[in-house]
Amino acid sequence: MDPRPDSEYLAALGWAAYCYLGLEWRVVYILHWSDPSKPVAELCSLTGGHLARSLGDLWTKDPSHAELAKRFGDLVDRRNDMAHAHPATQSDPEPAQRLFRHETKRPRRKVEWIDGAWLSGFTEDVQALSRDLEPVRNEIKPA
Repeated sequence: MDPRPDSEYLAALGWAAYCYLGLEWRVVYILHWSDPSKPVAELCSLTGGHLARSLGDLWTKDPSHAELAKRFGDLVDRRNDMAHAHPATQSDPEPAQRLFRHETKRPRRKVEWIDGAWLSGFTEDVQALSRDLEPVRNEIKPA
């Protein structure tokens, strides 16, 4: 068996990472434009978890925006599952190189294989939140 993942899987993995990074930068600018005293250079050095908490703090009194912040926090956790997984051979339905995420000690969803279906669902959710944040971003974006 070739030890490399197939090109379709690698493309899906790259697309998932690319879409997530675009979403994270959208959040950085929403935080900056909401409070210009927070420079982009400072915000972009924060982890996704810190960005999610900052977004949640910003929108605690706005239920519609609070839900967007919660969705971002959930996506940060899922991105961490992908980023902290390790390469392994998945044997079902046929042998293939995929990422595998071990359980961690902190309470969270159980994730094992980061396979094509997982990547597709993650990417769709990232793109949906990015679209849902667009009107918010446009409201606060400086002219």
